[in-house]
Amino acid sequence: MQELSPKPHRSRWLASASLGAALAALFLGASAPRAAAQSAPQSYNFNNRSNAGWEPFDYGDPPSEWFYYPTNTYSFVTNTAGPAGNYAYKIQVPSYTNDPLYHLLPLGGTFLTGMTYGNANDSTGGRFSVGSDLVAWNTVSDEMEVAIAWSANIPSWANPSAYFAGWGPGQKTLGMGVVVNGVGGGFGLIGVVTPGTTVLLTNHQYRIVTSTHDASTWVATIYDVAQPNSPWQSAITQDTSIAAHFQNGGGGTVGLIAAILHQMLAPGDFPTQPADATWDNFSVGAIPFVDPAGTTPANMPATVTDLSPPPAGQSSDYFPTISIGFLNRDTGVNSSGNPTGWIKLYVDGVQIPSNQLTIDPNWVYKPYNQDKDTIGTYVGPQAPYPTNFPGATVSYKLTSIPTPGWHTNTVVFEDDQTINGTNVLHTTTWSWQAAAPSLSLYASNSLPIGSLSVRGFKGRTVVTSSSFANNLSNAFMVLDYPATNAGAVTLSATNLTQLVAWDIGNAIGATPPVPWHWGAVTNYPGLCYPTAYPNFFACQVQAYLRLTNGVHRFHVDSDDGVAIYSGTDVSDTSALLLVAANSGGSVTHADFDVYVPADGLYPFNIIHEEGDGDAYLCLYEVDLSKPNGTTNLVNAAGGTVAAFYPGSAWKCTATSTIKANYSPVAFTVTANNTAIATSNAPGDNSGACAIMNQTVTSLSGTNTITVTPGSSPAFYRLSGGPGSSKILSCTKSGANLAITYRWQNP
Repeated sequence: MQELSPKPHRSRWLASASLGAALAALFLGASAPRAAAQSAPQSYNFNNRSNAGWEPFDYGDPPSEWFYYPTNTYSFVTNTAGPAGNYAYKIQVPSYTNDPLYHLLPLGGTFLTGMTYGNANDSTGGRFSVGSDLVAWNTVSDEMEVAIAWSANIPSWANPSAYFAGWGPGQKTLGMGVVVNGVGGGFGLIGVVTPGTTVLLTNHQYRIVTSTHDASTWVATIYDVAQPNSPWQSAITQDTSIAAHFQNGGGGTVGLIAAILHQMLAPGDFPTQPADATWDNFSVGAIPFVDPAGTTPANMPATVTDLSPPPAGQSSDYFPTISIGFLNRDTGVNSSGNPTGWIKLYVDGVQIPSNQLTIDPNWVYKPYNQDKDTIGTYVGPQAPYPTNFPGATVSYKLTSIPTPGWHTNTVVFEDDQTINGTNVLHTTTWSWQAAAPSLSLYASNSLPIGSLSVRGFKGRTVVTSSSFANNLSNAFMVLDYPATNAGAVTLSATNLTQLVAWDIGNAIGATPPVPWHWGAVTNYPGLCYPTAYPNFFACQVQAYLRLTNGVHRFHVDSDDGVAIYSGTDVSDTSALLLVAANSGGSVTHADFDVYVPADGLYPFNIIHEEGDGDAYLCLYEVDLSKPNGTTNLVNAAGGTVAAFYPGSAWKCTATSTIKANYSPVAFTVTANNTAIATSNAPGDNSGACAIMNQTVTSLSGTNTITVTPGSSPAFYRLSGGPGSSKILSCTKSGANLAITYRWQNP
């Protein structure tokens, strides 16, 4: 016999010191009728809005001066799944505010009386199945549990015995528990799925079914009602805590519960949370044994217990792993008789070769059936409940990202039962949705691949002469130069940059010689290293990114704030992909995913701002097909996402600098460059950033200066005359650089 720990578990599932007495109150009420064994199935859809054959049981003594438990409510409500006239049964347990004894907990339940399913000592042999649809539940009360109960036996108020299986919105875990002869005999969890993985959606309905083929192996399975023949998850265990005691075995009660389970009520716990659960389509029935040695298929053959991705649900990642759990019952999977051919898996109608499947031919696993009792962690059933059960586990990881939308898997497996020399086959089919980003780009905003040829980003930096608070509003204000803030700008520069991996170079303790943050490789466009202007500036980054159809993940590191857009063009800020917290002004290290509907060049517009302190901006692509998502700077060699300058040729846009007699833009080129490719532009002239001045050749109109760069990167700007010159364009032809400018009157 399994000895159950009398100490409270951290899980609220059956983990209250008052549980035994509470269940006694539920099961007993005024009385608990018993009857002879039932073999005919019983089912109730509640459409006649009658609870004939059901007996509600409420916990609580009559009202007294010491404590008061409000009356539970049992009602028939419309099942929104339809059709018209479809009703369900709702159990509501109100909160209560006064229990000076702090001794019990509010429960509500309704039970079929006279049922003996689950009695190992009667003619059914303990083989049965009981289930019901969970239509709706209280989503606010994280202490609530809903459950199906069976095999209940209540010889007295003090020592009830019962099994039950259920779920709660707080723990989000399908589990099974038992109470034996009340608290003194033991109570606790006996089987659970992976904690926190049973996440129910309020716009779905689910069915919880418990069954056993031998009165000792218990299987609690949850289905999405939309796919009622495809089991999502199963808690599996072996327990004879009730059946091993003849005086406890084979109670006559099955039923439905909505309960609030506290570990112990104490001062400050009031008012308690309310509980409610709405049930429909209840059924219970014995399952006769059919000898697999005969010519009739077994009634309880090997079965599928677990499916992933979840039927009628969505995969949790972009490269989902398809997995199937099998449990042997009256028969087993034919993994020993046909090791390579007993299982066939189809994905969207295409069979996956058996040598690509990962197959454990012997076991289905429930590792949390022996969760350790460690303070501060989830506590599940205690040893020695088994964690693996005869059966099999099969998995296959998709190697390409499935398109968003519905996909269908089919598994066909051989049973070790043969009829007329042929193994019995079983088929399970389920559909699921591929994971998809909530953000989708629009193909109508893209340009054809090949329409742009200059690789890189357009980077624009504007430095202010005064401080500002970290937020995007101030970034837009700073960047609105010269339209609204000409007098507040210290420096403004526009340039072509191959990577967005910028830093002011002040990372303390970073590896010499340059203290960059988060993989930055160079200085900001327009700011030399080290810069004389490390604070209070804003940047705009614009480019068309070459993206293929499918899901793409990006990562951004930013100090301070950042926002990333992809709208109708590279200037559009109406379609937000990512924004930092604090009105866009916080330091950010974040991923964002987008779905690309068709191959093309898609506009990206990044707004970034720096208040004071550290400053960096790095944009990465993330390879979802690699373990842990390998990152690469966007547009870097070896990457998959290329960036293109938003124009047919690199061209300086309208910029300015407060520095008198100088043009606003400088740039970096080398003699070997075939295109302008730089992350630096003008005007700083501090520290290691030397600037090569070129004297203008004419003080009127538009003119061109041709220079021959050396082998090392260099900065160029124009000077001469009483005024300043505005660079209009820069083009590289062979070893020469042509700078076209217009002289401006002082």
